[in-house]
Amino acid sequence: MKKHPSVRIQDPTQSSVPSKSLDVETDFEKNAKFTDSEKNRFISNPTDTAQDIEPGPSTSETSSTLSAVPLKTKSVLRQQQLQVPRKLGLQSKKNIDDKLLQLVVKDIQPFSIVEDIGFREFCHELNPSYCLPSRKTLSKTLLPAKYLETINKTKEIISAAESVTITTDMWTSRNGDSFNGVTAHFINTHFEIKSLLLEVSVFEGAHTSANLARELRSIVTEWGVQDKILLAISDNAANIKKAILEELKWKHFGCLAHTINLIAQDGLKSIEDLIEKVKNIVSFFKRSNLAKERLDSFQKQNNKSPKKLIQSVPTRWNSVFYMLERILELKEEVRASLAVLGHENLHLLTNNDFEDLSQLVNILKPLESATKLMSGEKYVTLSSVIIISNGLEKIYSRLVSKIELSTVELSDKTKTVVVNIFKSIQHRLKNLEMSSTLMVSTFLDPRFKNIGFSSEHVSEKAKTLVTNLLTSFIERHSQETTVSGSQSQQQTDVVPDEFSIWSDFDHQASLFKPVGGNSRSKAIIEIQRFLEEPLLNRECDPLNWWKINKYNFPNLSKIVRQKFGTVSTSVPCERLFSKTGQILSERRNRLSVDKVKQVMFIKNNA
Repeated sequence: MKKHPSVRIQDPTQSSVPSKSLDVETDFEKNAKFTDSEKNRFISNPTDTAQDIEPGPSTSETSSTLSAVPLKTKSVLRQQQLQVPRKLGLQSKKNIDDKLLQLVVKDIQPFSIVEDIGFREFCHELNPSYCLPSRKTLSKTLLPAKYLETINKTKEIISAAESVTITTDMWTSRNGDSFNGVTAHFINTHFEIKSLLLEVSVFEGAHTSANLARELRSIVTEWGVQDKILLAISDNAANIKKAILEELKWKHFGCLAHTINLIAQDGLKSIEDLIEKVKNIVSFFKRSNLAKERLDSFQKQNNKSPKKLIQSVPTRWNSVFYMLERILELKEEVRASLAVLGHENLHLLTNNDFEDLSQLVNILKPLESATKLMSGEKYVTLSSVIIISNGLEKIYSRLVSKIELSTVELSDKTKTVVVNIFKSIQHRLKNLEMSSTLMVSTFLDPRFKNIGFSSEHVSEKAKTLVTNLLTSFIERHSQETTVSGSQSQQQTDVVPDEFSIWSDFDHQASLFKPVGGNSRSKAIIEIQRFLEEPLLNRECDPLNWWKINKYNFPNLSKIVRQKFGTVSTSVPCERLFSKTGQILSERRNRLSVDKVKQVMFIKNNA
């Protein structure tokens, strides 16, 4: 047997003269040829690799050689091991999958994003260990699972609601499908507004009041809120009003934003020719790149940041307002651009036209402010309805009086607009102060209380309504407490002990009747204390006030959660359909109705 050469192992404390051990180590690396599987085993467990190599003769020299060789090799391979990505744990994989689904849902991305080369390369660069799910897995496994999880969480949240305001609306997609949307809004135990999507789905059949009522009844029953409906808000279409009022016997309120839209349109009918002129000019600048360049250029010359003209939308009256406001802002630049471009066929606006537009913007401003204010869903708006409607009526009533007295400088055209708006307000916003729901909400708002009404008579009526509600609540609570106390007393009663030092006291205590008045007197006292509190600044959050003062008004604060109400428009449904339209974009137009429903539900509720 051929003997291996002996190798001298140098002591590191001795002279650093080069040793042949380095050559032997290099030779080992050079001669040790591993298969791929052996390399993988070495990387995963370097200490096992020496055992996998076929051993040579067992001599002391060989042992010395092999014991020396792995020192550097292990170091090299350990560095290689650090560069190899570790396999993701199941929980980490699940968390990243969930974030991926959130990206698709929240940012309205198509499921096919996981097939996009750029996105795949981006994800690999972030974490080479993460394996993207397929499009099928994302849409048919991860999405339905998240949908079911969100349903369960939503049911738990809405079960704590004392009362619910629902909004409903219909929308037709570009494919001609009619979608029905229903949202729910309530005040939770922390005096915060909660808004949830209950349903968005294709509506089958004719839009009759009976069909609409059947669909709404099914939805609220499924969510267990059929006995908690405080108010149902929709547009002013006859079929949905009949469904809510006559078929379902719920209280109905016509979307205030929609009502204001109708009022504005009533006012603008007499001045349609002027508005059409503005639309034509805006359309010209939208179509012509040269015109847009000229407009931008003149704005820059006047040291303005370039802005675009705004085109109106038929279904949004306030888009007309913003269109007129913008063309007045860019009046000089628009005139200069049209003059340079020499478009003689375009009906130009005269000085009188611009004066009418300026007056018109001022006239419409109160309606625009009301629309913007009442379209919010992150803050309470229902309690402001009476205040806003009364305010609008007074503004236009004063303008009409000035027109009659000739004390206001308006053109004949804009005078007609004012008169028409005032008549429409009187017609469309009448009798709001007769709504018990609106009166109670206004009275319970610490910003308004009993001064938010048009007369002392209405104020007293609202106070009586709240007093009756509070009296009934206190009586029910008192009866429940009495029953509970009686049961507790029966369980703890013992045979009197004539030798007990407590026997006489216990007998007197059993006969004791608390002095505090009846339920109505308690209600009156608590309401009076509420009215004596300073008015909250109208810019402040009334729900936060109730959260802070709930222990000072223990009964009234509970009535707030039941009767205060939240939204006053069906704008939440309109915004819902705007998002639905984005989901049904060109890139996602093959998305099934069920997938649309699941995506929208998760997006709004998760």
